[in-house]
Amino acid sequence: MKKVLFILLIVVGLFANNFEKYFNMAQNYYWLSIDEGIKSSVWFKTKKYLALAEKELKKEPSKQNLKKLNALKDEVNTFYLTKYYTMDGYFPMLKLVSTSFFLFPKKSRQHTLAKPADFIAVENASESLTDRLKTVVQNHVFFNSSNPYWNEIAFEIFNANGKYYAHLTEEPKEILSDKELKNFYSNNITPDIINKLLKYVNKSKVYIVRIEKTPLEKNDMYVTAYGEVYTKNGYNKDKSSITFGYSIDERGKWPVLILVHILLLGLVLFLTAYFVKKTQNRSLYLIVLIGFTVGRVLPWVIVPSIESFMPNGDLNVLYTIWWVVLVGIAIILAPIYAMDLIYKKIQNYIKLPSIAGKGGIIGLSISAGVLGYLFVPYIFTYGDVLSVWENLLYFGLFSLAVLFSGYVSGKIFDKSDKTEEYYIIVFVITSALLFVSLVHTDLIWLAVSSILTIIASFLVIRMKKSEFVKEVKQKFESVEDIEKGLHQENYYEFEYYNDLIQKTGVKK
Repeated sequence: MKKVLFILLIVVGLFANNFEKYFNMAQNYYWLSIDEGIKSSVWFKTKKYLALAEKELKKEPSKQNLKKLNALKDEVNTFYLTKYYTMDGYFPMLKLVSTSFFLFPKKSRQHTLAKPADFIAVENASESLTDRLKTVVQNHVFFNSSNPYWNEIAFEIFNANGKYYAHLTEEPKEILSDKELKNFYSNNITPDIINKLLKYVNKSKVYIVRIEKTPLEKNDMYVTAYGEVYTKNGYNKDKSSITFGYSIDERGKWPVLILVHILLLGLVLFLTAYFVKKTQNRSLYLIVLIGFTVGRVLPWVIVPSIESFMPNGDLNVLYTIWWVVLVGIAIILAPIYAMDLIYKKIQNYIKLPSIAGKGGIIGLSISAGVLGYLFVPYIFTYGDVLSVWENLLYFGLFSLAVLFSGYVSGKIFDKSDKTEEYYIIVFVITSALLFVSLVHTDLIWLAVSSILTIIASFLVIRMKKSEFVKEVKQKFESVEDIEKGLHQENYYEFEYYNDLIQKTGVKK
């Protein structure tokens, strides 16, 4: 009979209402959204768990739970409306785009590609706590988290700050009895424990720092750091403090990041092979590799250089959109324009082939590198929110748009190419439109702006070809003239000779 009851309890537990679990998850992610911003990855998770909590509530209605849920939903909606028309709210991905995850790791610790999420979260919380705790003279600190690993991390942070004398995590074992030690790490701080610690340090007060984990999804870590002040009279609430730290473990995204970079570079090399076959110019491979590297690395330099005049993120979007547009143009177009200058600098030290007349394929390779840079904030935002197919669709469209515009922009910036420079106005507009749509995290706008950019690129290419055919008709009279002229004028990127001959009407 007991076994039957035990099994029934397990079954009931498995099918029990999960309202509290989902409600707490929604609440915790909402707190993270206050820092990360609306329409961020944690914001999407807030909405996800609110919906799950609401679904659970329908299974087992409760007036008290309904009141709790509605209060949280109202708070979330109010926060959304308050932040939506600010720069940070309207362009939530901008924080990720404007941060180099390698050059400035301190700025990007909410998303970790290297260390475990709990390590970063505890570090963030501990550093915040060292600033919050009020102290004039050096004070002694002990650590009583249930996780010894977290105690070690907190110890390192406090030990590096001259305001505190951080005690090794092993020292309480020398001071307290086994029972007191168990109470100490269970946060059951008795007067006897405090008296022993005060006697050990020979001071009138001690700090006890404790880190506690808050439930989130597997790869997300949110911790609360308690800095509690104790004297011989007990707990001093007025001088104590509470902070939090969080981090999202993105290390699992390394395979996807590497794969996308390989695919982008592979696509560029595949297209380069086509031009090499037509021109027998194998130096193109080296040139496009340099171009891809420039496109991937240069945004790390460009964005911090213009961050010095970045407007306040809480300002209305109408007053700050100019900066977002500037960043978009700088990231997508500036590397293509800068390639000539960078290449000349490299040529001062290494003998390299000329890039004259190769603007299209160079622009394409640079744009592929830029896409590698932009894929990082994209996957951090949508990687856990959209399905693989949805990500392929939206980022695929965006990639095609950037690559097409890069190809044509490269030809425009190529001084030896015949493409009219006024076409660049089209790509200044499309670059701004693409970037604004991306960081606005509106997938419909992203798809529409990508399609418009692809159409604009095709129209410019078509217009250029029409101008070229007209020019050939005027300049050349035979097939031999065309073949010779094509190479001299750097026109090899256009259509096959026979097709060209057919269009121009030149006799064989």
